[in-house]
Amino acid sequence: MKHFLVLVCCLAFFVVGSQAKATTISKEDWITTMQTLIAENLCQKKGYFLSCWKISQKECKGTISDVVESCSKKIKKMPEEFDMDSEEGNEFANKVGTCTGLAFVTEYADRSITSKKCSSSKNFP
Repeated sequence: MKHFLVLVCCLAFFVVGSQAKATTISKEDWITTMQTLIAENLCQKKGYFLSCWKISQKECKGTISDVVESCSKKIKKMPEEFDMDSEEGNEFANKVGTCTGLAFVTEYADRSITSKKCSSSKNFP
C-alpha cells in the first residue's frame, strides 16, 4: 500500500510538471486536467489498477475522474489559480493523488486481486 501511494504521488507530481507550458491555470482547468491525466495514467492496460482490481478500463477511468473531482473539493485552501512554475501545483497534486489512491483502494477493496505481482505497485512499469 505504501508503494502504491508513493506511485500515485509521483504520478501527480509528473502530471502537474508536464502541464507547465501554461504559466497559470484556473482551479477548474487544473482539476479537469488532473481528472484526465490521472485517469489515463492509472488506468493503463496491463497497469497496476487494471491488473490488480476486477475493473474495466472504462469503469476505472470514470471512477478515477470522479474521485479526483471529489478529492479536489475536499482540499481546503486550494487556490483559484495555479502558477505552474511554483511548488503550489505540485503540493495540491500530491494531496489530490494521495486522496484519489486511498479512495480507490477503499472503494474497490472487495474487488482487489491477491497475487504476488499485485503485492506491490513497484512490480508495474
